[in-house]
Formats: sequence, C-alpha cells, structure tokens
Amino acid sequence: MEAGRRVVERQLRLRVREPDHTPEQVRELADRAIADFDRALAECPGLADAMLGRATALAISGRMEEALAELDRTVAAHPAFATAYLDRARLRVAEYEEMRHGEMGGTTRETPQSAVLRERVMSDLRAAERLSRDAAEVRYARGLIAFADGDYGSCGRELGEYLKSAPEDGPAHHNRAHALRHLGRFDEAVQGYTEAIRCNARNSSAWGERGIARTELGDAAAARADFDRSIEIRPNAPTHFNRGRLRWRQGDVDGAIADFTAAIGQGYGLPRVHRDRGLARAQKRDDAGAVDDFTRAIELDPAYADAYVSRALIRERQRDFGGMIADCTEALRIDPKRARLYGDRARGRNASGDLEGALADFGAGLAVDPESAELCFGRGNVLRVRGRHEEAIRDFSEAIRLRPDDAMAWHNRGLSRLMRRQVAEAIGDLGEALRLNPSEAATYAVRGMAYEVTGEAEKAVADCEKALSLAPAGAPFRADCEQRLARLRRGP
Repeated sequence: MEAGRRVVERQLRLRVREPDHTPEQVRELADRAIADFDRALAECPGLADAMLGRATALAISGRMEEALAELDRTVAAHPAFATAYLDRARLRVAEYEEMRHGEMGGTTRETPQSAVLRERVMSDLRAAERLSRDAAEVRYARGLIAFADGDYGSCGRELGEYLKSAPEDGPAHHNRAHALRHLGRFDEAVQGYTEAIRCNARNSSAWGERGIARTELGDAAAARADFDRSIEIRPNAPTHFNRGRLRWRQGDVDGAIADFTAAIGQGYGLPRVHRDRGLARAQKRDDAGAVDDFTRAIELDPAYADAYVSRALIRERQRDFGGMIADCTEALRIDPKRARLYGDRARGRNASGDLEGALADFGAGLAVDPESAELCFGRGNVLRVRGRHEEAIRDFSEAIRLRPDDAMAWHNRGLSRLMRRQVAEAIGDLGEALRLNPSEAATYAVRGMAYEVTGEAEKAVADCEKALSLAPAGAPFRADCEQRLARLRRGP
C-alpha cells in the first residue's frame, strides 16, 4: 500500500510535471503503483485507500473510464468515503465541461445528456460536502458545486482558498483558471493555467484554454504557441477550432480552413464551426463550399440567423437574388430587429427589379434603426440609379449627417447634385470626398465632368488626367473620361 503511494506521490506526480515526459513513461509508473495497490488489496480486500490509489494512478495516466469505474466500485464498497465521491466528481466535471464546451471556451446549451451528467456531478459533490471532515475537501467540493452552477465568482474564491493548502493540485488550478476566464479576469486565468501546466506539463486542455485567455489579452503569438502545444500533446477539436479562428484573424485563411476541417473531422460539429469555415471558404472564392457549410450550420441549428445571412451574401455574389431574398427573409423571421438585414434584402429586391419592395425594406430597416447611415446611403443609391435624385440627395445628406467621414456618401451626393445641375454644390461635395479619400479615381472623373460644365477647362483636364492615372484598365468610366480629356485638349 505505502509502496504504491510512494510511486504516485514521489515519482508519478513529479514525472508528469516534466515537459518532456511521454504517455508511455507515465503509464509505466502508473502500472507499477497499481501493482502495489493490487498486492495490498489481495492482502486486505476492499481496502478503501488502495482502491482510491488505483483510481488516482489510472486518472493521472489518462485512463479516465477505468478510473471512473474504479471510483464507482470504491463508492459502492465504502458509501461514506467522502474523498471517493469528490474524486469521481472531479473526473465527471471534466467530462461535463467537454460536453458543454463551446466556441472560444464558452458554453453550449444544456442537452439531456449533459443534464444527466451534471446531476451526477452535483450528487457526488453534495455527498462529499456532507461526509467530509476535511475542511480543504469541503472547500474543493463547494468550489466545484459553484463551478457546475455557473457561479464562477464563488468558485474562484473557494478554490483559491483550497489551493493555499494544496498548491500542487493541478486540476484545482485548472478549474479555478477556467472560472476566472469566465469572469473576464484573463491575466489571473493565465497564471492559473500556468500553475496547472506546472503540475502536469501534458495537460492539453490547460494549454488550449491558456491560449484562449491569451487571445483575449491580445497576445496572439503566445496564444498560437499554446494552441500548437495543446494539439501536439493531444489533437483535440476545441483547440483546432480556436487556433483556426486565430489563424483566420491573422490572415492565414488556408490554415484556418485546415483547422476548422480538423475540428469537424473530430466530431466538433457546432454550427459556428461550419459557419466560420464557410466564411473562410468564401474568402477563398470557394462559393460552393461556403454554401455547403452555411447550409450545414442551418441544418444543425435552424434558428442560426447568422448562417442565413452569410449564405445570403454568397447568393448575392452568385446573382441568385431569389435565394438571397429567401435567406434574408428567414433571418428576419428569426431576428426582426436586425436593421442591416433589411438593407441586405433590399439590395436583392432592387437587383430583381422590385424597386418598391426595396424601398419598403429600407424604410423598415430605418424604422428599427433611424440612425443607420448605411441604410440611408443604400436607399439613396437605389434612388440615384433610378434617376430620383432629389430623394437621393436627401438620403445622402442624412447619411453624411450620421457619418460625416463617409467619402462615398459625399461622392454620390455630388453626383446626384450634378445630375440636378447644382454644379457648385456638386463640386463642393466631390472636393470633400477627395479630401477624405484622395485616391478615388471615380471622384476625380465626376469632378472633371463638373468642371467641364462650369467651363473651367484647366481644372477639368487636371481631374481627368488624375482619374486616368489612378483608374485600373477595366474601370467603367475610363472610356468616357478619355473622350472628355481629348475634347478638352482640342479646345472650343
């Protein structure tokens, strides 16, 4: 019995702290301890501490199902043994967290399966709290109860107190760090995960979750290193997903897609994973793959409005305006307060020739958010293209009031004013647009047109030349601008 304990405490726990330890080395030490505990059990069948020792060695070496089975036998044989209940709850809490693990370390909705497991955890913790005479064990139990209840503040306090007497308890550091991360205390969470890793250098979950906390702190390089190490130790879907999101933000779209695909392949089929892979595929112009992912996200969660919106935007790019309108309509049914969505559907209706439907959608969106510069601009643009310049000028003016640094709103109001022969005002608007965006070739071309109207040929020539120097070869206004420049150079 004592030989087994010495192997666990003096060799096994020390070995897992070493960064270069291997699962095979840990298992070999665990098996030595288990053999010692088995000899004790052969001499004294049902010895509680020996049964608990077997479970501990199995858990440290990663054999969680066997460890839980051993703890089940221990509790059945010794129904008043508080430590057995507590250790079983520890393992079940880890399993429960895995079931509830969501994007970026958040939590998903409770399922019938996770609810059953949660009740088992709570039952064990209440038993440990009721039966234990050890103040530290009681604190640990209370901390885990608070964790399972989502009371992360109490969890952090109780486990913090417990760790003063048990600083080598890696799982306790891990659980406390997780609670602190839920509270937004990311610096403290990083410290807690670091302690958990000190206690077990191959705790892949602690590496991955520390990466999440470091992502929240803006330390992308350290977060990436943590994600890489977590996956190196044990390829796992949550860390692939979180590394994929980090890669995507860093512009590594191919790497992001690879990580999202790995997460999905490992059974991490959350709707958000499919949506994020769809967005990354859309960025690579893989529209068919993107639509497949958005559709799969919707199949997994029919109330996932963002997936409908994302698919709608791809369908717009594919000029499938009917599909775009249908997706926007479904997203608005789910969430009718998303003002921008009315503008998206309005674009689809306008492209389909339904001007009145488009204007109605812009109006509905502005009823939800009267301060939306984007909707004012969008409606103004539709009216401008249809030649309704007075109404367009009003909408562009409102867009400028709401967002005065929007160069395109100044440009489009200038263009509509030019069409209404308000030439001086148009030149003023176009000048402001160029002050905000001095590299916009189309604005120089339109102002050149305005200067030609006022007879200011020199200014018109300068603007046309500037427009042509900035415009790409296929710009739709190039031919008109070249003709105007040739005409101006010929003179009256």
